[in-house]
Amino acid sequence: MLQRSTVLAVLLALAGSAHASTYALTSPGLFWDQANAEATSLGGHLVAINDAAEEQLLLDLFGGTEPLWIGLTDRDVEGVFAWTNGDPLTYTSWAPGEPNNDGDEDYVNTNDFRGPGLWNDGHSNTRQFRGIIEYELVPEPASATLLGVGALAGLSRRKRRA
Repeated sequence: MLQRSTVLAVLLALAGSAHASTYALTSPGLFWDQANAEATSLGGHLVAINDAAEEQLLLDLFGGTEPLWIGLTDRDVEGVFAWTNGDPLTYTSWAPGEPNNDGDEDYVNTNDFRGPGLWNDGHSNTRQFRGIIEYELVPEPASATLLGVGALAGLSRRKRRA
């Protein structure tokens, strides 16, 4: 059973967050453009990893051995990496020596052969991986408040019965 302080911390984190996300994987064996198109067609986008906690969550969900496409690319301006969803690039997890643009590499995968959660810039037309789809959930502030009040009320009722 969840402790009241745990539920409250989760609710406050959700209320203070601009968004929450859920994640899934694309079909296997896709070039980066195909993975990106599939993610978009399903209502999401290739994941934008914004901090170490999100990176760890993805490792916990999908493991660290399979290379997976993420939504980071420098195809528009060489050497200037950007997330496809428009998030600012505030966190990176490059493998040692990356990005190296070896032969005009424009697309980024995580779980590089050098280690779990490490990023590598690569070629889309020679590598076929699954991609991580991010679905952003934007709760209405009123709904989040009602959810929080309801959850806390339920916890206080259980406590009184004990």
